Amino acid sequence: MLYDVIIAPIEGVVEFSFRLILEVLPFIGIVGALVGVSLLINFLALPLYNVADSIKERERLVQLRLQKQADRIKKAFKGDERFMMMQTMYRQNHYHPFYSLRSSLSILIEIPFFIAAYHYLSHNEILQTADITLGFLHLNLGEADHAFRAGPVFVNVLPLLMTLINVVSSLVYAFNAPRKEKIQLYVLSLVFLVLLYESPSGLVLYWICNNLFSLCKNVLQKSPYASRIVYAIIAVVLLVLCVGISLISNHHLPTVVIAAAWSVFVAFLLVPLLACSVFKQQSRALARKIDCVADYNWGGVFILSAAGLCLFLGFVLPSSVIATSPLEFSCLGETDSPFNYVVSTFAFFLGFCVFWPAVVYRLFGKRVKACLALLLFVLFVSALANVYFFSYDYGHISQTFAFESKAVFKGKGNFYVIFPALVALLSCVVFFLSRNKKVYGAVFSALFIVCSAEFVLGVSKSAFIITKYNAHKTDLLAAKNAGKQKSLSPVFNLARADSGKKNVIIIFLDRGINSFVPRVVQQYSGLHDAFDGFVWFRNALSFGNFTTVGVPAMLGGYEYTPENINARGSERLRDKHNEATLVLPKLFLDAGWRVTVTDPPLPNYSEKTDLSAFAAFPEIQVSELAGRYNGNYLEALHKKGREVDKICKKQARNFCIIQALFPKARMYFYYIVMDAINETSFEHNYASLYFFNELTDFTSNDNTFMFIENDATHPNSDAPDWGEEDSLLIGEDEVKKYYDFKDSTDLVHYRVNALCLKAIGKWLHFLKENNAYDNSRIIIVSDHGRGIHLEEFADFDDALAPAFFSALFMYKDFDSHGELRTDNTFMMNADTLFLAKEGLAVSDENPFTKQPFAQHKDGEMHVYYAANTLMSRIYNDKKFDLTSHGGWAVKDDIFDEKNWRRLK
Repeated sequence: MLYDVIIAPIEGVVEFSFRLILEVLPFIGIVGALVGVSLLINFLALPLYNVADSIKERERLVQLRLQKQADRIKKAFKGDERFMMMQTMYRQNHYHPFYSLRSSLSILIEIPFFIAAYHYLSHNEILQTADITLGFLHLNLGEADHAFRAGPVFVNVLPLLMTLINVVSSLVYAFNAPRKEKIQLYVLSLVFLVLLYESPSGLVLYWICNNLFSLCKNVLQKSPYASRIVYAIIAVVLLVLCVGISLISNHHLPTVVIAAAWSVFVAFLLVPLLACSVFKQQSRALARKIDCVADYNWGGVFILSAAGLCLFLGFVLPSSVIATSPLEFSCLGETDSPFNYVVSTFAFFLGFCVFWPAVVYRLFGKRVKACLALLLFVLFVSALANVYFFSYDYGHISQTFAFESKAVFKGKGNFYVIFPALVALLSCVVFFLSRNKKVYGAVFSALFIVCSAEFVLGVSKSAFIITKYNAHKTDLLAAKNAGKQKSLSPVFNLARADSGKKNVIIIFLDRGINSFVPRVVQQYSGLHDAFDGFVWFRNALSFGNFTTVGVPAMLGGYEYTPENINARGSERLRDKHNEATLVLPKLFLDAGWRVTVTDPPLPNYSEKTDLSAFAAFPEIQVSELAGRYNGNYLEALHKKGREVDKICKKQARNFCIIQALFPKARMYFYYIVMDAINETSFEHNYASLYFFNELTDFTSNDNTFMFIENDATHPNSDAPDWGEEDSLLIGEDEVKKYYDFKDSTDLVHYRVNALCLKAIGKWLHFLKENNAYDNSRIIIVSDHGRGIHLEEFADFDDALAPAFFSALFMYKDFDSHGELRTDNTFMMNADTLFLAKEGLAVSDENPFTKQPFAQHKDGEMHVYYAANTLMSRIYNDKKFDLTSHGGWAVKDDIFDEKNWRRLK
């Protein structure tokens, strides 16, 4: 509870800052993000530190002034007499020995910031797997640096550097301080050395940045030119950031962000002008007006605004959401009662809206108090308006507060910009009018009534949650303790060979790496027999580097290349994508085949939630398997999965924030924070491959077409979550035997591809055992590759570019047998359609456009490194941006650089 109140709000700021910097300024890298977070947090905490230092300095002067009197008393008196004289001295000087603790205030303030940063960065998945090089140090940010080895002991350089900077900073800070205080600072430096010596390098780098900031602050405080130096440094930093932001604007940031950044820079440059003599009179007049407002006692408004905001965000909103389906939030992980999420959310906002504002309110003067009261009042009024008048329809929300469709952020007009801004402006006017006693009384009464209503509403919702949970508690706990998982009932119904029917199966592995096929087959000897009769198309490409540009042609043929999609400029991209997704299922459905589709890629430009494109064809059996069998998978391996209750706890408060935010800021907050936390893990997708056999039966009496998509080969390289026991045996030394990887991104891609091909191989054996192999045509294909280090392209000037377009492509025809064969024919993954229907009684024309299918592979193929490939950015676009980054014209052997011609 104390952690949620005191530390969690700071940790939330650290997390948001880190993710925001990586999202907005990706060009600065992870180390740059650490530096940015350190600067941001230190600047936010700087006023607190300065006040603490001034209090400490006053306390030091008081102690020095009283020390001489105390020494005389100690020499002249003993026992009770000495005690009475000392008490009299303290009373006469309005001092108490307890006040000496004020000298420790700066340390007391620093401790929560240290704990928050330590906890977040120590558990940060991005840092845990990131590799960087700093000079002679090659660092895995998730581990200690281990720069040198002295016998059996590793020497960590970064903690020693951190301590050196800390000691120098202490020397500067306590130059004229008493010896006792200097010793305390040096001892504290050693304590930090011991605490952080074996800590992850990323955390130590963050603390080095903090110490450098502290050192610069202490040096500048001694300089008469401190303000000018600080101004120049900030100006240079802002300029660099603005230039960097502008350089990436074509494919990353909206224009409004770039304009805002340059506006801030220009405004900052005007600060000296505003401070010059021309504006002195106006500045003094403004200061007098501010003082008039500040002189008023805003304590009541501050308290009720803080309490109201806390009750609203931390009590009313979470209890209202969870009350809609209490059982859905019950018995998640180690948390049984859903009311616990309300408690933790309330504790977080108690700290964020009450505790830390109260600390600031207590430490600072009347101007800051007035500004803080104004800020909380405006935030409270705006939060109420944004939730009740400017709300979005968020649709179905999962247990971890993931939205069913991110389209909730689309199509919002100026109403959601103008009126929320007017509400905020109006609340400012009301606040300033509150200097009038009658207006103040009305505002105070309104705030009190709203707070009381919030409390009653929160209690009623919480009572409903607790009652509902208790009514089903026995059954819920029994189900949890029994470890009941989702039924592994068959999803894939195949025909046996003796039925006289055929199966056509397409297995689509998103971002499958083609070059890994022979390596994985060599590593796992059983795969030689599993891929009996398969052809591996070594010389295969995709038309695009990402799913949005690579999938349509793979699914619908050459009519859906990026260029052909752009040629249909009057239609939305997502409609053309949906059409391409349906081409093969519709072809086989019209031919009388039974059709099954699982996890269609990006349907209607959603992740995997909007299956509305299939609604017109109810005969197609379409479903989602991703995430469905996580529990079964973890149960089978006797492992703990992602701690859903901890994710739910964090996301509950994030969802409360997103509801109360200014409407146009909600989408950015969701993508920066909430969507990042909900990133699917490897197990989320791999589980359906792990249970491939259990999900398959052989009861079909019809010709069967199946399209199976799986994202397990599309890892979050910053957060590999393996799970499977034998995957841990794919150690780096073992992988090196088959693949000369260069970094962690290479390694993670090899591992996931190896595991997926192994799982598919196991399923192929299962088909043979059940007499459903010879009558099956099987295609294994990917939509694109990844910019990783592949030996085949090592001699290219840009070795990573062709790796993006190299597509996984394997094929087995009916009754085909023999060892896995390599075919060097120039192939595009758009040939999938032609291989799937070859020799079968299905139509030769597109069921939607009525155009005949044609393989346009004469001459060069144009492949594109497209910009703006994020679905959220192109949701309503009609064309891909194929010009910002261009592409290549490729022909014949893709492993010969001469066959790659850069397109302008």
